[in-house]
Order: sequence, then structure tokens, then C-alpha cells
Amino acid sequence: MASPLPPLRKAAWVVEAALRGHQKDWTQQGPLELQKQEKIHTAPNFGQPQMLRLHRRPKHPRRGTPRRNELDLCTFIRVPLTTKGAMEKIEDNDTPVCIVEVKANKQQIKRAGKKLHDIDAAKGNALTRPRGGKEVCV
Repeated sequence: MASPLPPLRKAAWVVEAALRGHQKDWTQQGPLELQKQEKIHTAPNFGQPQMLRLHRRPKHPRRGTPRRNELDLCTFIRVPLTTKGAMEKIEDNDTPVCIVEVKANKQQIKRAGKKLHDIDAAKGNALTRPRGGKEVCV
């Protein structure tokens, strides 16, 4: 197949393309400057081709209703404890003892006690019971 350009003109075009960085595959053609060199990878991870990642546009929500916050102030303090030891603490030290939500921390329990029962707690002693409950002396 005959080339559309004369030989000298084609060589000039190849040099210009090589300088612009548009090398095709001139591996075994022409002088060494125009031969395609293998890339030496020095980085530990090679660049992968970037894919088109579209945002999700669902036709309907996956849940029928939004999820309810299960840990609110009304659920932190469950019931007051009415055992003999708890009643002694209430009478002697004015410290109410309550069964509370296991996932609640001391700050949340103090906040719930202040808002719901008007209890100003300087300190709260928390005890995780052997059967899985949590008990707090406020």
C-alpha cells in the first residue's frame, strides 16, 4: 500500500507527532528516538482507568418510614429500683436508684434525670448488672 505523503514529508510528520506526544506504535520502525520505549513503573500502584460512577437515583425509598431514634430522653431511664438496698440509699443519701438503658452513658442519664424528674446529679454511679441490665445511682 502506497503512503499518501512523500517519504520526507512523512518522516517530518512522525517527528512532530512524537514531539507532541502522539506516538502510535512505532516499536520497530525508524530511528531509536522514534521507537516506543517501555514505561518503567516506579510507583507501587499503577493508575487504573477511571470508570464512570453515577449517583443513585432510586425510584422509591428503601424504607417506608424514616428510622426512629430509639435513644431519646424518655427511654434512657426505664424504672426506679425498689429493692431493700435501693430504698435505704433513697432514705439515707437522697440518691434515687434506677434501671436505665444499657446503651446510655452517664451524661445522657444525667440529662434525662434533670429534664424528666428534676434531679440535679453531681455524680452518677453506673453498674452493669450480671444479667445484662444497667443500674445507676444518681
